[in-house]
Formats: sequence, structure tokens, C-alpha cells
Amino acid sequence: MRTIACREHRPTSVASGLSLAPFRALRPTVDEHRLGALLCPPYDVIDETQRAQLLERDPDNAVGVILPSC
Repeated sequence: MRTIACREHRPTSVASGLSLAPFRALRPTVDEHRLGALLCPPYDVIDETQRAQLLERDPDNAVGVILPSC
């Protein structure tokens, strides 16, 4: 195993040709009123009716990602 240095970050270990490098996180900004409409309960407690209601309230709700329609 060898160690390489990444720009502006601590060295990253490399094994078998795998190269890992950190990246700057994305932090989208959403006003607090819309944020509530974008969040959803855990996927295993959402039924089809609740999924439809969440997407009706805001089409960008996270339920569209975690429980896509069939």
C-alpha cells in the first residue's frame, strides 16, 4: 500500500490501483418552509396513499427518490 498527497487535504491511501480523493460537499440551500415539504418519513412506513400525498404537496419530495413509482 502506498500513500499519495491530495491537494489541500491529508494524504490518501491507495491499494491495488484504487485512488480515493475527498471532494467538496454540496450543501443546497432551501428555505425552512419548503424544507418541511421536501422531507419524508422512513421508506418502510410510507404506503402508496401517503407517497402520493407527499408528492402532491411537493413534486421534489425525497419520497420520489427513495420510493420511485413502479
